[in-house]
Amino acid sequence: SVAASTAQSTAEPTPAVTLTQSISSAAGDMQIQVPDGWSDLRSQLDPAGTADQDYPIQTGDYDEESFLIINGEDKMNTSIASLQEYSDMLVQGVSANAAFSDVKKEATADMTLSASGFAAKKTKFIASYSGQQIAYWVYAAEGTSKYYQICCWTADDNASNAEPKFEAAVNSFTAAG
Repeated sequence: SVAASTAQSTAEPTPAVTLTQSISSAAGDMQIQVPDGWSDLRSQLDPAGTADQDYPIQTGDYDEESFLIINGEDKMNTSIASLQEYSDMLVQGVSANAAFSDVKKEATADMTLSASGFAAKKTKFIASYSGQQIAYWVYAAEGTSKYYQICCWTADDNASNAEPKFEAAVNSFTAAG
């Protein structure tokens, strides 16, 4: 919204985020740098293990209630023809997710991930999940042979603290493909 854009442009400068550790997928084909306090959360976010198969990187900080998950999809296994189409599909998926209610798309932006050079699209949502207001970001990125989905979320009242950390971590993302 215009109000949100204006508020961001007049806010105090965001302090620099220091990324202190690396988290890699088990296959070693994806890597991300994360801040102090974050850890590898595979098999913790979803005890049933479904998320472990679908999202090879799962990280975050329980104390800050900030979480980030990543997956990749081979371009050869999809009919999606562009980064825009992939982003649209992810945005639609969030909007239609039965676990969320009152989903509001707040902002979108085109970007280039600094570590990989991948073109990306960022979409921010505010939604209700299990009775709590959350801020949820979906990044769609395009590698050479894969599309990548990076999802980040936190409590809405923590969004201004978490967003710079998410942005720094997402920009550190690298992948073979």
